[in-house]
Amino acid sequence: MTTIKRYEALQVLRALAALGVVAFHTEGNVGTYGWAPHLFQHVSRYGVIGVDVFFVISGFVIALVSHGEPRGLPAPFQTVIN
Repeated sequence: MTTIKRYEALQVLRALAALGVVAFHTEGNVGTYGWAPHLFQHVSRYGVIGVDVFFVISGFVIALVSHGEPRGLPAPFQTVIN
């Protein structure tokens, strides 16, 4: 039986990064609809960083999951057949 490590801190950081990206993309609606712009500007200012953080975490997870697995183009087919 394989054990799966859970990294709760990474999941929280990933969620905060995704929320930062959402805040950045909704900043235009804040001014249009008048939703607390003074607070939202401080949050959405760093939303662009969320994209980079999200990709770094994704790369770490991919490397962690694929460590020790077969490599190359036929690798996905080996895991399905075996």
